[in-house]
Amino acid sequence: MPSTSTQDESPAAVPEFGPIPLAARLLGYAGLIPFILGGVGAVVLPDINMANAGLAAFMQMTYASSIASFMGAVHWGLALAEYKRGMHAFLDTVPHCVAACRLNRARDSNPHDLPLNDWNCIVRGGGTDRYLLLSDGARPSKLAQFSRYGLGVLPALGAWGSMALAPEPGMMVLMVIMTGQFVFDAIAHELKLVPSWYMRLRTPLTLIALLSLGTTLMQLKYI
Repeated sequence: MPSTSTQDESPAAVPEFGPIPLAARLLGYAGLIPFILGGVGAVVLPDINMANAGLAAFMQMTYASSIASFMGAVHWGLALAEYKRGMHAFLDTVPHCVAACRLNRARDSNPHDLPLNDWNCIVRGGGTDRYLLLSDGARPSKLAQFSRYGLGVLPALGAWGSMALAPEPGMMVLMVIMTGQFVFDAIAHELKLVPSWYMRLRTPLTLIALLSLGTTLMQLKYI
């Protein structure tokens, strides 16, 4: 039976950057299809069928509006979970083999029956000891939580309002919203409020989406 470690034991580093989940990568890039088709349609269709060109632009705007709402919902979900990078390192790195646990509130209880922020552990996995300290200090601040909830709702409201505008200003509003969301996500990444891989996936997806919207915007005068 492993012995309980003392508080003097040095913590080992937990990896900061994890791989992008395959499902997120595949579905994320699949989600670009309506953006790309809308941009291609805005360029190609005016010479073929003007009505279909206008429909392609409208469908792209509608999809962009739903994606702006979806990207805001990411932060709403993370806020509900009170997520902060590092809090779930134990589950991410070594989901088994608890070598020794020191419980804060229930010394004789099973740690898996307690909230994750209620216990400290020294765990062993892959031949390497990892130290994890979970406390109230590891949780996101109230300001971060408030910002998350707000940014989870405001993009949806802005995108909804953009659909009431004429095509050109509506498209510009959507591009501003999506750019603003990207900036907020970059700040959230620095504050460890999103998974470590999130911005590495988010960046190329956002650039392609904005390029597609910009292509359609430049073509609107011909539709």
